[in-house]
Amino acid sequence: MKPKRILFAAVDTNYRMAHYAKFIATQLPNTLKADTFSKVVLPPNHYATSYTYTCPIYEWSALRTYIYCACFFVYSLCVYDVFHFIAGENILTRKLRKLELSIYQLLGKRVIMHFAGADVRSNNYIDWKREHIVEYLSGVKNTNYTEPFQDALIKNARKYGNAVLVSTPDMLDIIPEATYYPVVLDMEQVNIKLEKSTKKIKILYSPSSHRTKGSDYIHMALEAILANNANDVELITPSKLITNTNQYSLTRYELLQQMSQAHIVIDQLIIGWYGLKTIEALALGCEVVCYIDDAYAHNLFDNCPIHNANVNNLQGVIQSVIHKVKANKLLPNTQTIQWVKKHHTIEQNNTALKKAWGV
Repeated sequence: MKPKRILFAAVDTNYRMAHYAKFIATQLPNTLKADTFSKVVLPPNHYATSYTYTCPIYEWSALRTYIYCACFFVYSLCVYDVFHFIAGENILTRKLRKLELSIYQLLGKRVIMHFAGADVRSNNYIDWKREHIVEYLSGVKNTNYTEPFQDALIKNARKYGNAVLVSTPDMLDIIPEATYYPVVLDMEQVNIKLEKSTKKIKILYSPSSHRTKGSDYIHMALEAILANNANDVELITPSKLITNTNQYSLTRYELLQQMSQAHIVIDQLIIGWYGLKTIEALALGCEVVCYIDDAYAHNLFDNCPIHNANVNNLQGVIQSVIHKVKANKLLPNTQTIQWVKKHHTIEQNNTALKKAWGV
C-alpha cells in the first residue's frame, strides 16, 4: 500500500518538525511520508533548521505571504492525507482558520492540533500567576486561562481535529479531552563533549522569557547563593543584562555549549512544569531545578531527577543541589542522561503520536 502523506506545519516550536519527520523516515517509511512547512525560520546563527517548504512571514510582504500560502494550501489539498499543526498555526491566515479546517474535514483529511503553551494559555493568566505566585502556592487560584481568540482556536480544534495534543499537562485544565504528549529530544542535537569544571560549580540561568520563568526570584536567590558560596560557585546569567523579554540571551548553540559545562541549570518558577530546556540540560548531565506544580506531579515519569523548587524554597533547594554536586565530585550525572533517553526520545515515546497520526 502506498504510504500516506503527512505535512507538519506551520510554526516549529521546540524543533519538532525535522525530528518527527526523521522518525517517520526511519521507522515508518512504508506507512507515512513526511514534509514540513514553516512560516517562521530562525536565523541560522541561532540554530540552523531545514524545512521542505518555508514562508518567512517576517521577511516577506503581506501580499506575497498571502498569495504563497493560498497556492500552497491548494497544493496541499491535492498531496497530503494528514495535517499535523503545531502551536495553533495553520497554512492560511488565522481569520481563515475555520474555513481551512472545515475543508480538510470535508475532504476526509486527518487533522492533528498540537498545542505548545502560549497558543492556548493566556499571557494575562501567566502575568497574574507571576505577580501572585506566593498566593498561588498558598491556594489562591485563577481559572481565567484563556483569551477569546484562544477559545475560538480551541473550539475549532475540537470540531475539526481528529486528535488534540498538548505539550504540558497544565493545558489539560484548558482542554481536558486532549492527550498529553511531552517534548521529546533528538539526542543527536546534544551530542556534545561534556566539559564540567572540577574547580567550581557552574550554575546556569538563561531564560527564553522572563515573563514565564520568575527571573526576579531566581536572580535574587542566585545572588544569595553566590554570597554564601563565593569560593565554590560560578554563576552564568547572560539574561540579566537583557531587558527585552522576547530576546534570547543565548543562541541555541551557545546554550547547549554552556549546558555541557554547567553543573546546575535553573528552568522556571511560574508555569509549573518543565520543557525542552530542562530536557536538554538533563541530557547533558546537569542537575535541574524547576517548579513542578503539585497538581500535575502525577504526570511525572518514574524516578524523575528534577529538583522541584518554588519561590518560597528556591535558595534552599539550590544549596542542597550544590551539596549533591560536590558529593558527586562535580562529575556529570549519567543517570539524568539515561532518564531522558528512556522517557523523552521519540524512539522510546511515540505511542501517542502514532495514534494521533492514525497509524
